[in-house]
Amino acid sequence: MEKINKKVITIKDVVEFLNLNVISSFPTKLEIQKEFKKLIKIYHPDTSNRIDAHEKTIFLINFYKEILKNYDFYKKEYENFLLQNKSKEENIWNLLIIEYKNTLIGLPSNSLLYFVHKNDIFFFIEKMKIYVQYKNKNYVFLPQNLENPNNHNNIRYFGLFHQPFFFAIPFEDKIKIASTININKDQIQWNLEFGFIKDQEKIIYIWKYFKNQ
Repeated sequence: MEKINKKVITIKDVVEFLNLNVISSFPTKLEIQKEFKKLIKIYHPDTSNRIDAHEKTIFLINFYKEILKNYDFYKKEYENFLLQNKSKEENIWNLLIIEYKNTLIGLPSNSLLYFVHKNDIFFFIEKMKIYVQYKNKNYVFLPQNLENPNNHNNIRYFGLFHQPFFFAIPFEDKIKIASTININKDQIQWNLEFGFIKDQEKIIYIWKYFKNQ
């Protein structure tokens, strides 16, 4: 069998061999040794009836030796692997899609606290801003309208969003939850008022306030 070396062992191989996941720190040499002994017991010809037990054992021994020999290299590679995966995850949004006035609106689900009925909140004005108070917390009311904040007869529901937004958005009609989807933020096109993205030939609109989240 061809000797294993770091040129042919990928970080994916190491992750699978050591049973790692993307939130694990790279194991110590002692931990690698324990994992190796566990696998050898499974695949060694003395304890396994597998047809390829001998070849598998040789492979594991070479694999184990190579990882220890180049331990610092693989540890660094794995740390880079974690950073890449973290970067990818941070660029993915889970959007809650709601249907509002026959329009699809996408709300990042990690920002939305909940929808509340207008009877469960009250308005107040402070320093030329309107606030919505719910359970002793104040949310900036968007859009602003200082004429009479309590005179919103058509508004029934408010979407409350936590920090760093901490604001409330009114919905005049009953909200219909359409679906949730994962999207790459790079796919969103932004203008001065909103962003939009296509999903199965339908356009989903996203408020500009979420752009830098």
